[in-house]
Amino acid sequence: MKETKRRALSRGLWRLLDDKIGSERIIKMRREVVNLSNMVNEYVDKRRTQSRITVGSQAEGLMMKGTDNDAINVCRF
Repeated sequence: MKETKRRALSRGLWRLLDDKIGSERIIKMRREVVNLSNMVNEYVDKRRTQSRITVGSQAEGLMMKGTDNDAINVCRF
């Protein structure tokens, strides 16, 4: 494949992902919000025997229509 065609395909894919998922800046902000939420929940749940951490695509900032919610329940003994 010629370099110019490869670059054009790459730019097209970048635009598609940017439109459907969000820009790099938006994804980074989403990731930071989820991390902050996990930290707040951990602080609030300190005295409880278990807490919940958001993981998966949402934790990575990829909040797309139709995706599932992944979480880990942490049990303290």
